[in-house]
This record gives sequence, structure tokens and C-alpha cells, in this order.
Amino acid sequence: MPRLWICLLLIIALPTLPSWRSERTQADDLKERFRERLAEFNRATERLERSYPLDTLNSRESFLKARLAYKRIEWLVEGYDPIMARQMNGPPVEEVEMEDQLLIEPTGFQVIEEIIFPRLDTTRLDELQQECEELQANARLVAKHPWLNELQTVHFWDALRLELARIGTLGITGYDSPVVHYSLPEALASLEGCEDLINAYEVSAETEAYLKKTKAALKGDFDTFDRAEFLTQCLRPLCQSLQKDQQRFGIPALRDNGRFLATDAWWIFDKDVFQPELYSPQPEWPATEGRIALGEKLFKEPLLSGNGQRSCATCHQPEQAFTDGLPKSQTLDHQGTVARNAPTLWNVALQATLFQDARSASLEMQIADVMKNPLEMNGSLSIAVSKLSQNKSYKEAFRKAYGSEVKSDQVMNALAAYLRSLIRLDSRFDQFMRGNAHALTAEEKRGLNLFAGKAKCATCHFMPLTNSMLPPSYEHSDVEVLGVPAQADLDHPTLDSDWGAGKIANFSVLRYAFKTPTLRNVEHTAPYMHNGVFKTLEEVVEFYDRGGGQGIGLDVPNQTLPPEPLGLTVQEKADLVLFMKTLTDVPDSQK
Repeated sequence: MPRLWICLLLIIALPTLPSWRSERTQADDLKERFRERLAEFNRATERLERSYPLDTLNSRESFLKARLAYKRIEWLVEGYDPIMARQMNGPPVEEVEMEDQLLIEPTGFQVIEEIIFPRLDTTRLDELQQECEELQANARLVAKHPWLNELQTVHFWDALRLELARIGTLGITGYDSPVVHYSLPEALASLEGCEDLINAYEVSAETEAYLKKTKAALKGDFDTFDRAEFLTQCLRPLCQSLQKDQQRFGIPALRDNGRFLATDAWWIFDKDVFQPELYSPQPEWPATEGRIALGEKLFKEPLLSGNGQRSCATCHQPEQAFTDGLPKSQTLDHQGTVARNAPTLWNVALQATLFQDARSASLEMQIADVMKNPLEMNGSLSIAVSKLSQNKSYKEAFRKAYGSEVKSDQVMNALAAYLRSLIRLDSRFDQFMRGNAHALTAEEKRGLNLFAGKAKCATCHFMPLTNSMLPPSYEHSDVEVLGVPAQADLDHPTLDSDWGAGKIANFSVLRYAFKTPTLRNVEHTAPYMHNGVFKTLEEVVEFYDRGGGQGIGLDVPNQTLPPEPLGLTVQEKADLVLFMKTLTDVPDSQK
């Protein structure tokens, strides 16, 4: 009898076993399939290495096939071996890690692309051979790394989610195919890599239909590709359907509190998917209503300045989108101007570095810097604390917000809490990306397609934030060298003398480098550029259309902006400006 009961119990339990067994097998099958993809990539890089420099035509074909092979493994390599991903397919420009003062040389596919497209640069054959050898060596290394063995089902689904975000923000914009414009076939290859996971599960018929539609759309032409249609009618519903599948399979979101993008965010244009508190140096003091209200009061408080006459709101006026409308703000004594234009504070918390030269890593650090700057506020935190402590209203506000007397770090935290509350991501552009097909006009949709395509705006102003935060990890903030002129006359230009980040880090590559600003609310933040040289968006577009500083004849050897003219028509320029105005999300009461 006991044996019979055991058999019955086993029979009853059997329906639960296939689910567990299936999940384990699916993970194992995915790893095996990915190893096959790695082997394909390794063979492709071997062919690429052997092809140079004897047969240029064959070499170009080998290059394109090798990068397609990379794109099919990108979804996991980017997620779990990002250093290797950067070595194999990082930007083709020198970069500097500001915190470590470390210069990173470009390497990998994008460097090779520059050498062989549009024609072979015969002066760089030795460099080409070295790059191909290093790429092949890295392909072998990535196949040997142990991280794949440690991945579980939840990691695969998280990587899939992020790769779809990467396709929508980088893949279709030409970000990592800047010369050959092979972005759409590569985005399709990225999706094929993701498909290895999708095929391992019995996803819904809805998911299969949207996957088919998305793949078909990516077979279009780069210049005529309708990105507005693709993002809203293909990629968005695919992401939403896969999110339903993940929930139906009982697969949780990855637990990781250290990410700027929420781990359950499948469509990164949705509301509240970013976590600005991540960049707070004092996570034990989160932004509460009391601290935000206190910070807003301090923002308008002239007692924080040395002469008691200037507040933060002097140069960042709420009614002017938190700017002051001047090319450069006035100094404290009104006898001159500060070095740079006052940027908007809307969405200021949605970036990893602050100031136009990217020298600050947190809002608290930025606040302290501005307060002590003799040209800006010429204040002292200790003196400010003393004055605030003598004010009964402030003493009570600090006691309620922090449970103690006024302290200097609390002053900075309260101000930072207020700034972190200035997040507005509810423009007409956002509404369009969230499903309101009527939020944009036909002209504005054309502008969106230009922004993410021919005009190349989205290769630096990354969507959806339109700032320098590189999606989908949002861990890296770019600076760019544009060759900004000192005057608006593009026919008789002189280079602006401000070295930007070059003053902070002594590398020639950073001379004239500035952080890419957000374009949110850009129609209300004129004048533009770090020196306020351009009064209108039309002037800015004209500068970019001509190829930046090099394009108008300035000597800027380290310019990161492509110097070739964009070739925008009069109508395209107008459409582009119209689209940028859809990024306005400042409340009507504060416009």
C-alpha cells in the first residue's frame, strides 16, 4: 500500500515537472544555440582577417558578414560582457574616462569601417591588419568567457528586453554604422539573435505576428525608412506582447536596484521608467515631498550667495524653462559674464554628469561648485548654514525634512531633491510614442524620421531622453567636439576659444569637447550651444547641415561630428525644427 500511495503522488506531481524541466532545457538550448552563434562569429572574423588587403571587394563583403554575425550575438555580449562589446564594436573615436583620466583608443569594427569605406585608405593598411587581428583574437576570447554558463532564464529575457531597446534607439539611427549605413540589415541581424530566445518558447500568436512585421520592416532602405511607423507600429507592440509573454511564463523581472532604466521597462518611451535617484550620493535621503518643498524654497533663496542678492533662480528662471535667455549669464557683480550659457534644469537629473564640460558626477557636487564659484554665487556653505539656522521657518523645515538641525549636506540634498523633481517626459513626442497616432502632424513625423535618420541627430542626442546618456544601459555620458564658432556668421567663422572638457582632462582629444545637452523643451531654451552663439533652432540646424566647424572651414582636427554636409533640403530643415518643438514638456503655466 505505501508503494501505491507513492506512485499516486508521483502521478499527481507529474504535471508540474514538464514546466520545470522545460525551463531548464530552454536555458540549456539557448546556451547551445548561442555557442553556435559564437562559432559563426569566430569563423566570420577569421575570413575577415584573411581577406585583407589583397581583394578590397571581397574584404568589404567579409566585413559586412562579420558584423552581421556580431549583431546576432550582440544581445548577450552587450548585456554580460560590455567591455568586450566596446572593444569589438565601440565608437571610432578616442574616448576619455574622466574620473580615471584614462584615454581609450578606438578599436574594432567601426575603426575598420572607416578604413575600408567608402574606399580603402591605403595609408592605413598596417592599422587595418592590426585591427583585424585584434578583432579575431577578441572573437576567440568571448567564446571562452565563463559568463554564459552562469546565465539563467531571467537573464536571457532581460537581455532580450534591452536589445529591443538598443535596436529602437541605436540600431535604426546609424549609430554604429556611420559610414556604410548598413544599419537596417544589422538591426535585422540583432533581431534574429533575439529570435533564438523567442523561438525557444511558445510565445503568443500576437508576438509571432509582430515579430514577422518588425523583421519585414527592417528590410527597407536606410534613407527612406519610416522610423516613426516602425517604432510605433512594429517595435512598440512587439515589446508589449513579449512583456505579456514573460508574465504568462511566470518569469520575473531581473532584480537589480543599480540600474537607471527600470528592469521591468519593456518600452523605454513609457512614463516613469527611469530612476534618477540612482545618481544620488546620499541614497539614505530620498526625495520626499518635504525635502522637495524645502529645496524649492532654497532654490529661490538669495541668502545662499555671498552678497545675499543672487539665488539659483536668478540664472535658472522657471518661467524661461529654467534658463535666463542670455548667451552667457551675468557675473555676480554684473560687470561681465560667466564662461558659458545657462542650460535648462528640466530633466537635469536624467544624466550621469553635470556641467557643460561634464566635470561633476552628481547634482550635489554641482550645487557645491556653483555656490562657491566667485563669478556665480561666491557663497559659503558654512555661512549659509549659519544664516539658515537663525531663521525659525528654515529650522522647522529642516527638522521636519531631516529630523535634525540645519547641516551643509542637507542643504545640498534638499536642493538636489528639488532638481530631481523637475522631470517632464510628457511631450507630444512622448504621447506619440505611447500610442497616440494623432499627437504629431505629418510634417513633425517627417522631422522625427530625419532626426533619427538622415540628419543624424539621434546618434548623439539619444532617444528618448535626447541627451548624452547612451541607451539602453544609460551608464555612459558622451562629450562631443563640434567646432562651435565664436560668432553666428558661418561664412566668416572663427573658432570659439573655450576648451570645454579639455580644461578638465589634459588630453588633446577633449579640446573643445562639450557634453551633449538634452533637446527637451529646446524651443524655450534659446540661445543655443555652450556659448549661446545661435539665436534660433534654424541657425543650429544650418550649422549641423554644413558639417560643423570643419564643414565651415575651421581647423578642428579632433572634431567628432562628421564634417560632411548633411544635404538637407529647405523643407527637411523646416520639418526637423518642427519635430524638435514637439519635445516641449514644460507645463503651460511655466512657459
